[in-house]
Parts: sequence; C-alpha cells; structure tokens
Amino acid sequence: MADNKKSVILYCDVIHTFEVLEDDEAGRLIKHYLRYVNDLNPVAPDKLTQIAFEPIKQQLKRDLIKWEDKKDIKSISGHLGGIKSGEVRRKQKEANEANASKLKQKEANEAVTVNVTVNDNVNVIEKQQQEFQNLFLNDQTLLEHTCRKTNCTDSGFKEIVKDFFSENTAAKKIWLDLHDCNKHFISWLRYYKPKDNVVIYKKTKINPVHE
Repeated sequence: MADNKKSVILYCDVIHTFEVLEDDEAGRLIKHYLRYVNDLNPVAPDKLTQIAFEPIKQQLKRDLIKWEDKKDIKSISGHLGGIKSGEVRRKQKEANEANASKLKQKEANEAVTVNVTVNDNVNVIEKQQQEFQNLFLNDQTLLEHTCRKTNCTDSGFKEIVKDFFSENTAAKKIWLDLHDCNKHFISWLRYYKPKDNVVIYKKTKINPVHE
C-alpha cells in the first residue's frame, strides 16, 4: 500500500477463488490478503495460499499504479491552480478569445479565406503552447516534482518539457486550459523515452517497486 492510501478494492469475482477452498484454506488466504494490504510483508503459510493469492496481488499492483497516477495529476493540478495569477488568466482568456474569433471568421469567410484562417489558427495554437511551455519551465514546484519522479537533472527536466511541447505542436494539439495541458503532460511522461544523445538522468536511477 502507498502512503495515505487507506482503502483497496476487493473485486466480486474473487469469490470463485474462495469457493473452491476449504474453510480453513479460505481463512488463511483472507488473513494473508489483509496482512499484505496493511504492509505487514507477510510470507504465505503454504503453497496453496501463495498460488491463490498471486492473481489478487497482481490486481492490487495494477490498482495501485492507477491510484498513484491520479494522485500525481491532482497534486500538480492543485498546485498550478493555486499559483495561477491574474496575468496568466488574462493571457489564457486572450488566447481563447482569439481562437474563437478566428474560428468564427473561418465560418463566415470560408469560401475566400480558408488558407488565411488556417494559418491564423496555427499561430494561435503555437502562441498558446509557447505560453504553457514558459509556465512549465519556470515552475519550480513542477520541476522538483518531475526531477524526483523521474530522477532527472534540472536541465533534463527542460529537455523533457521541450520534447513534450515539440510533439504536441507538430500534432496541432489544443488544450482547454493549463490544468488540461498538465494532465496530458503527466500521462505522456509515463511513456517518455529521451533521445540517445541527450543525458537527462542522474547517475543512479531508482525505479519504484510496488510489492
């Protein structure tokens, strides 16, 4: 179990495992399960308990990964929401209004101004992504969180952010707001692989292991 996680999901279909066990066997299994989720690091009392518990253990690990991902998104999103100043809100509003204006202009003049409108929309997208990128690169809390989570250096964090926005600029990605952008960044980070010629990690990388 992770820190501050006080509950787990016991799926209904686990009944099929318990039904085939004798009462004393089922008792040993449920006691082993409760010791495990309470971080008591139990050792299975026998091979039957070990075999029966293994699929339950793997599902607990999968649920823990999902829980930690949601926790990371909420944590950083809450921080970004707390520091979002009036200036940032003003710029975001201007970007949204500009984007809406260009889209309306496209609908009104589509027959004669398609190319111009498309180019303007691309500029709005690039402007929005540049503003978000600047916020990410100057956010000390986000920097420290990412460096701790990925074991990367400060300069490595900047490379990660640049790669993220480079990919999404090419894809013409539009985010609803800074929180939406950050949510995609956290998800993208799980599958990020740095370029071979760029060293972004510290000498020793420790990968978290969920027992």
